[in-house]
This record gives sequence, C-alpha cells and structure tokens, in this order.
Amino acid sequence: MRLIHNWKHLASTLEVEVDVIKRLEQYGDFSPTFRLFDFLESWKPDLTIKELKETMLEIGRNDLLNLLTTEVVCIDSERVVDVITKPSEAPSPRAGILDELALALDGRSLVLSNWYTLAIKLGVQRITCWTFERRSTENPTGKLFQYLATSCPQLTLNSLKEALDSIDRRDLMNFLKNKNLGDEVLLKDVITPGSELLEKISQELNRDDNIGVKNYVHLARKLEVPAEILRQFADVQQCRKSPTKEVLEWVAARFPETTLSDIAQALEKIQRNDAIQIISRHFPNTIETMKIISILNMISLTVYICPFFSDSVLKELGCSFQGSLNVPDPTRAMISTSRRRERRVSPPKQVAEVQEQSGHFGSLPDRTNLVGRSNICGNIISALSSNKAVEICLQICFDRLSQENQKILVMFSTFPCTFTREQFQAVFESSVEGDLQTCLNCLKQSSLLRFNRRKCYFSLHPFIRDFFSLKPGHTEAKSVFIRHYSALAVTLYKTFLSKDCKSAIDQYILEKNNIREAMAWCGDDHPDLDQTLREHCIQAFNKSAVFLAKVMHKQEFRSLFDKFAHRCHMQLRSACLTNIGMKVVLSCTCTPHICQRALNQAKETLTQANKIQSTAKDFSDATRAQCLSKLGFCCVCEGRVSEGFEYIDIALKLRKDRAKAEFEKSKDQVMMAACLNDLAASQMVQRKHMLAIQTRLTHVLPVYEENLGDHPFTATTLNWIGNSYHALGDYDNAVKHISKSVEIRRQLLGNHQETAKSLYDLGVAFTAKQEYETALKLLEEAADLQEEVLDTYEELIFTHQAMAVALRGLGRTEEAEEEMKRSNECAKKLDSWEAPSDMLGTKELEFVWDHF
Repeated sequence: MRLIHNWKHLASTLEVEVDVIKRLEQYGDFSPTFRLFDFLESWKPDLTIKELKETMLEIGRNDLLNLLTTEVVCIDSERVVDVITKPSEAPSPRAGILDELALALDGRSLVLSNWYTLAIKLGVQRITCWTFERRSTENPTGKLFQYLATSCPQLTLNSLKEALDSIDRRDLMNFLKNKNLGDEVLLKDVITPGSELLEKISQELNRDDNIGVKNYVHLARKLEVPAEILRQFADVQQCRKSPTKEVLEWVAARFPETTLSDIAQALEKIQRNDAIQIISRHFPNTIETMKIISILNMISLTVYICPFFSDSVLKELGCSFQGSLNVPDPTRAMISTSRRRERRVSPPKQVAEVQEQSGHFGSLPDRTNLVGRSNICGNIISALSSNKAVEICLQICFDRLSQENQKILVMFSTFPCTFTREQFQAVFESSVEGDLQTCLNCLKQSSLLRFNRRKCYFSLHPFIRDFFSLKPGHTEAKSVFIRHYSALAVTLYKTFLSKDCKSAIDQYILEKNNIREAMAWCGDDHPDLDQTLREHCIQAFNKSAVFLAKVMHKQEFRSLFDKFAHRCHMQLRSACLTNIGMKVVLSCTCTPHICQRALNQAKETLTQANKIQSTAKDFSDATRAQCLSKLGFCCVCEGRVSEGFEYIDIALKLRKDRAKAEFEKSKDQVMMAACLNDLAASQMVQRKHMLAIQTRLTHVLPVYEENLGDHPFTATTLNWIGNSYHALGDYDNAVKHISKSVEIRRQLLGNHQETAKSLYDLGVAFTAKQEYETALKLLEEAADLQEEVLDTYEELIFTHQAMAVALRGLGRTEEAEEEMKRSNECAKKLDSWEAPSDMLGTKELEFVWDHF
C-alpha cells in the first residue's frame, strides 16, 4: 500500500538537502534548543562538556553523546558556552555543533528525549521551558495590560479577579489574593512593566499549548477588549509558514534557473497530478490539452489504499468523475532538461530548442516565479501538505470492513513491526471468533495488510498501524499482548536455565522486538494500562532478568528496568534496582577486577535495593539473595572484606533454603551455584586463587555441567578458573580451561563481549607460554570483536598492550610500538568519554546467529 505524497516527497525530488527537510519537519522558524543554550549561557555559564555528556547519557540520547565524543573534539573540562554556544570563528569540527544538536532535539517524539527533557535534567524550571517553545517572542499579555492602563485607567484589581474567576483561572486569582494588595487598588498602579505580578501573569496567560486552559485571549474578551485591538496583541509570526512554500523558496534561492517545468516534472514523479492541474489553471496557455490516461491518477490515494473503491466512496471524499474526462493532464511528456543544476548549460538558443521539443511544458515561465504568487502557492500548498485525506480514506476502509476484521486489524496494530501468523495466533487465538485465514485474505486484498511471501510474515505500514492503534479495543488488545510476552520472557528464562539454552536464545531472536515492545509499554506512561497488569508484567520481566541480562545490551537493559522502577510498588522497585546492579557487575568485562566506574554504579544501585529490602516485607528470597551476593562482591572489591562476606553468607543461606525445596529444584540449584560463583569471584579479588579454583571445581562447575551442560554460565566459570590458574603460573591449565570457554561462547554467543573477553584471556595465556604467534592471532581477533561490541575502550587498552608484548616476543619492535600508540589513543578516548562506534547504542549486543 502507498500513501499520498506530500511536500517532503516534492522536496526530495527537487534535491533539497536532507537537513533542510528535517528542519522543516520540526519547528522550522525557530529552535527551542537554541533558546535553551542561550539561556544556559547566562544561567549556567560554567556548565562543562562532561556534565552535558552525562546528562545526554541519562536521558538516553546516546546518539548525541556519540556526536560529542567521536565526531567533534570536545574536552570534558571545557565549558559548553565556549565549545557549543559561542565557538571559535576558526574552522573546526566543532563548527555547527549547535545546529546538529538542535536538529536532533527540536523534534517531538513519543520515545526519544528532546530539548525539554534535557532542560529539565539540567535543572531548568518548567515554566522557563514553556517560554522556549513559544513561537512568538512577544508578550501579548503585557500588551493587553498596557492597553488596559491607557483605555481603562479606573479598572481595579477586583475586576481582574472576577474576570479570571469567570474564565476558570483560579490559580491566578488565588495568586493575586495572596499578595494582599486590596480589591480597589488600580490595575495600572500594581501591574506595571517589569513587575513580579506582570511577569507571573504573563507566563501563565501567554501559553497557548495547554489545551482547555484559558489564556490572555479569553481574559481580553471577558474584559470587553475590541476584536481589532486584540488581534494587534498577537504576533503574526506565531503562525508557521507552509513547509511547501519554504521548499519552493529554498529551490528558488539555491537554483535560481529552475523553471516551472521542473516543478511540474517533480510533481509528476511523485504522482501529484492534482497539483499540476493547479499550475495548468493559472497558466492556461502554456500547457497543451490531452486525454487523461486514467482518472485514478487524479485521485491516486484511492488506488493506494483500497483498489476496490466505488464511485460512492469517491463522493464521500468530495471527488467526482463528472466532466473530468476532458481535463488536461500535463503528465505524459516531460521537459528533457538535466536535473543537475551544477552541470546545466542553458544558452537562449538551447532553451528555445528544448522548450519546443518539451511538449506540454514547453512555454511555461522560465523561472520559479511561482513563489511569491500567494494565490497559486496557497492552492499547491493545500494540495501537498494535508494528510487529512489519508485519514478519511483509512476511516472509510475501516468502516467498510466487518466487525471481526476491524477487531483483527486493531490486534495487528499491537505488533511493533513484522509478525507471522503463528505469532499472532499465539497471542490472540482465543480472541478471534471467525476463520482467521478468511480474515487475512480479505485484509491482504484490501492492501491494508502487507504480506511477504518469501519470508511469510505480515506487516502494517507505520501510518496505518498508528491509525488503528487509536481505535476502541486497542487498549484491551495491547494488554493481551504484553501479558503474553511477559509470560514468554519467563518461559524463555526457564528454558535458558536448562540444557536447551540454545532454543531459548533462538526464540528470543525471533521475538525480541515484541518482547522489547511489551517491556517498553510497561515502562512508559500509558494511563490506560491497568496498574495491576503493569505490575504483574514487570514482576515477570524481573523474574526473567537473568536471561534478559545475557541477551540484551547493558544500556537498553538499564533503561527499561529503570523505567520499571518508577512504575511499581517498593518491593518491585527493589527487584528492578537489584537486576540493574546485577547487569552492571556482569557487563563489566574487567571481571573479577571490576573497574571503578562499574563498581560505583553497581554499589549505588544495589545499596538502594538493599535499603528497601531491609525495611520492606514480602520480598522474594531470590531477589534478596541476588542483591546481597552482588553487593557483597562490591564491598570486597572496595576493601570492606568482612562486610562483603557477611552479605554473601546471608545470600548463600537464602539460596540453600530455596534449593532444599522440591519446586523448581534444578533452577534453584543453578542459582545456588551462581551465588557460590560470586563467593569465588570475591576470593579472586583477595588473590586467593587456589581457594577460588576449589570453590568452582567442587561446588559450581559440577552443578552447571549436570543441569546446564554447555551453557554461557559454564563458559564463564571455566574462564574464571583459567584466569586463576594463570595467576598461579599454571599456564597449561589456564589454556585448557579458557580454550573450552572460548569454544562454548563462540557456539552459543557468537560476537559477544564475553567471547571477546575469553579470546583476550586465551591470548594472554599463550603469551605467558611464549607461543607468540598463536597469542597474536587470538589477540587480533579479540581486538576486532571488542571494537564491535564493547561499551568502553577499557578492554581495548589492555588488548593493544598485550599485542605489543606478543610482537616484541616475535622481534617485531616497530609494530609493537604502533600497538602501544593505539593503546594510548584508547586511553585518551576513555578519559574523554569517547567510545568506539556504535558502542553506546541502546540495542542488545549483536550476536552472530549463523552459529545456531
């Protein structure tokens, strides 16, 4: 199915730059981001680049964090005002950085943080933010009170209070009462230019974005201000110019030799013959008459959405075929001029020849004088910019379907992208009353539903999906959707903690978009979602967190569980915080010597969880044990050894009590072994490597091998055992255990940060054995993989250093020096928060699924 093309398609055809189109999609005539940074210049002049980066990370704009760290050279200690707001005039990568930020932050999105989120995080008051998004910089409320002071000098404060009360602005009425100024005081004496009263009242009454709340217009009418005077208060620049007109103005300025024929040719390419007809009417002598090929070309949206529309449908749209067969259609022969303006040569003789041969557009005006003719532009703008017809057509399509098909379409709209018939049936089979195949055939024929025959999946166009998601029944369908996928997450978790973990990972890959959608829906602000259902699903996702932590990227996992923590009761909040802390510990590839940054993050989160659990009741023993074992490890890393092992002992006791029960005994035994792994990791931190090896060989590895077989948990334990042997100088045993870990991780995880860690450890072990060729090969593979999957440059620093050692062992001194330089470069980037390309994206770590 295709939707009607509009000004954006015209702009693209006319070769308007992508950034220009993006700006026109947003505010166009002003930028709240620019206003925000101008405000920060005076309000927070010492704001540093580091603080800005941290804020970008907090609001989930990793794309802009990447911009600040990789695409421009920004030092953390520099001030934002010097780098962004008022950069040096000299050419540098920093030039235009504020434009890039504005382009990304000015837009409005249901999922992406924008300038408003950034402002709030930086401490800007909401009432100040409201002034940034006003198109007008004028103060119409101030103008209103200036008018009242001169035309109604005897107007009292009591009259203003009564007017405010009549327009339901009791907030401002109470504000005035609290000032205790007296009802009979004259307005002109208390509401004066620059006064606190005027500033407060203006801030509230100037707002025009708060639907349902009366503003200065309603107050002026209540005070009987004449309409012609009231119109003078409003700034004419509040109304944004049409994007179509701005596109044509941009083309006229950038390519002044553009002809009206070129505009018509562009309209032909995007199949907007209706707009071409407007040109034809205003230039009747310039376009030849010809028979129309198909009347459907004049109402192309009808063909796009529903090929079986009848005349009655067209009448509902206000379209008619009567008398249309002789309408000239200037779309058959186009001018043969080049679209590349830079290469175009247009001497008068050549132009004349081209115009003579060009058919219908041969004698159109030679320049884009269309711009400036407001009556013509108005018609074209109206034809290109409105999406109302799309919604009307969709509604007509929807109304003509049976109730069962309508219901199924609404169910389809719950899926975020593609889905198979089997997936739909798994979620909604109990809700479908009729024959599903018959419904699918009908919807495919209507062009509302797309079907990929090669891959056998269905999909809805995003516009159509959004349209149907507003229909009655969507909330109920979405509730069924998130309940199903939260339950599926628990099922995958249980399968993952078995010898069939491969099938759990396979199924997650098939369902990952749907699971993410369900998680995001639970975490986002959806007032229509039943809170009991929300908490039920959040509890399910917390239960499956061990599995999700293995297959999801750290940033995405943290973001979703952080949202969960703000949408549920305290017991569930503590579980969310516990799982965030767990993910931070497990994601640090410096384990068991966790880096300071990860240690601080994990300790802070786990301490909050422990505080809640220490005072709350009815919390899960499994959650409590997970929190205490990871917090105990963090304490040992900080040197608080007694406190740390005390936490781990409590966690072990809770795990033992659960493992004794018959219910889910296998799973609880595995989690008991995982707790012992935390104990062994703490022993490694104390350099008690032999004790750590004994703990794992005796109490951890046998449990994993019996219950899980070849499994990511097994691979992790083998890798740690190998690291302990390496620390003891037993390199043969180190190579033996780490090699097995590499084999399992390659098979199950593919391109994953844990695979990279094992390759690095194995390379270092071979270097210790002085087998430098083998070591170098493994370290090079580790470095390539780390570039792809790691969150920071920390691991790369050590990998390049290890490669330098191996190269020196081979006598390749110059290459070794190059590796040390690379290591130093990584260290500099680490200090400046710069991260490898795509490292900070909120997506799960990429797997090479060909391994399965």
